[in-house]
Amino acid sequence: MRPWQTGFSLVVLLTLLLAPAGSAAAQIQIAPPEVASYTYGEEIVFRAIANTPTPVEGASLVIQGPGSTEPWTLTATVTPLPNLQSELAAAFNPAGQGLPAFSTLNYHFEITTPSGQLAVGPSGQFQYADNRFEWQTLPGQRAQVHWYRGEDSLAQAVGQAVADDAAQDYAA
Repeated sequence: MRPWQTGFSLVVLLTLLLAPAGSAAAQIQIAPPEVASYTYGEEIVFRAIANTPTPVEGASLVIQGPGSTEPWTLTATVTPLPNLQSELAAAFNPAGQGLPAFSTLNYHFEITTPSGQLAVGPSGQFQYADNRFEWQTLPGQRAQVHWYRGEDSLAQAVGQAVADDAAQDYAA
């Protein structure tokens, strides 16, 4: 090899080693999140698996509740797994948050790299149902009726009363 070729090869090698291969955040991939477990009124545990070929500085779970202008942001634990993966997990306690039963929560995980880059995972949805009972649901145009004990006919009567009341409000 000629001397200039050796020098050129060394420069190319150093450039390849020192140059970032795209942003670190782009290299991190977060799988769709899921609810691992929950007990109504006590705790909801969210989790996701992430491919993390770059170091992770921190992770968060971001939850958007119905009608809220500001999301809840929780610190997530990052547990390294084999094959350059990590498990992300966070527990949310809905007690005292004003979250009504049967609310829909939208949520996602975020990972921050040591360089400050942010990787945002896909969103998930969770219906915060009261899992202490076997609920039945009667959907309606204006409202849903939920009940866990009693006759279907009573739920239908309540649903009809809501629909009639709404129709009178629109007629006035």
